[in-house]
Amino acid sequence: MKRCHRSRSFMIFYMIMSLTGNGNFILPIPNVKDLGVILSVDSTFTRHISEITMRARMMVGWIFNAFKSRSPEVILTLYKALVRPILEYCCLVWSPKCIGDIQALEAVQRTLTSKIQGMAGLTYWER
Repeated sequence: MKRCHRSRSFMIFYMIMSLTGNGNFILPIPNVKDLGVILSVDSTFTRHISEITMRARMMVGWIFNAFKSRSPEVILTLYKALVRPILEYCCLVWSPKCIGDIQALEAVQRTLTSKIQGMAGLTYWER
C-alpha cells in the first residue's frame, strides 16, 4: 500500500468529515452515478463517455448482426432510433471538452457510416 503524502491535519479533517452521526465511516468512492450519468471525483465525465461509447458500439454491432440490409435509409433510421439516444442522453450535462472524449464519440459514428452501402470508399467528412 502506498503511503499518503498529505498533511496530518488534512487526514484528521478527512476522518472527522467521514464520520456519520452514529459513528460509522462513509467510504469515499471514485465515481457517482446519478440519473444514468457517471461523474468522477475530479469532476470529469470521461468514464461516462467510455461507458456510453461501449454501449453504443454494442448496439451498432447488434444492428449489423440483426439486419442484412446495408442501405443508407435502413441503417441511418436504425442509427437515429437506437444509437443516437444512447450517445445523446443528458449530453447537455456531460458535454465533452477533451479531444479524446470527442474522438471516442465520433468513432462510433465513423464505424457505422463506413459500413453503409456505397459509402465505404468515402472519407469520414464526405459521408
